[in-house]
Amino acid sequence: MGEKLDVRILDLSKEEEKIILSEKIREIEKKEEALEEYKEGDVVKGKVTGIVDFGAFIKFGQGIEGLIHISELDWSLVSDPSDILEEGEEIDAKIIKIADGKVFLSLKALKEDPWKKIEEKHSKGDIIKGKVTKFVSFGSFVELESGIQGLCHISEFGTKEKMEKELEVGKKYEFEILSMDADDHRLSLRLRK
Repeated sequence: MGEKLDVRILDLSKEEEKIILSEKIREIEKKEEALEEYKEGDVVKGKVTGIVDFGAFIKFGQGIEGLIHISELDWSLVSDPSDILEEGEEIDAKIIKIADGKVFLSLKALKEDPWKKIEEKHSKGDIIKGKVTKFVSFGSFVELESGIQGLCHISEFGTKEKMEKELEVGKKYEFEILSMDADDHRLSLRLRK
């Protein structure tokens, strides 16, 4: 009681002696007004307010909250956002999209794309060492260097069971580069036996 609020009138009826107010709508409008200061491509300084399985929430400016999706945390494959960020941490992030009052941010957009130089270092047919990082139903992901992951397709082994017998997550093996598309961040590999 006695607290002053900034509200919007939703309905006013003299006959019924009724007035309906909303504090929430005014809050939404304030955030929309604050968001007008920003555009895609801007770099903002904010604080990590929450970490979830699919990314992290960042609060910046006048109470605006944005999401950094797990795929936008780093160029390398991230399985746990808390490996990259911690709650309360202050960070810089780039606005990559603003839609329907929602803000989508990126950390990796502030880092150099490691795929830009991959074709200078390697080409089809090269034999390289890579560390198996993850098994999926269609093959295994192999990290060649930080931010560069390739796929050794399940067809190279025949079955998932055979793949899991020949490879072990966390171990390094020699692979042959079957194909490479730096623009689409795709690298196809074959285990060298």
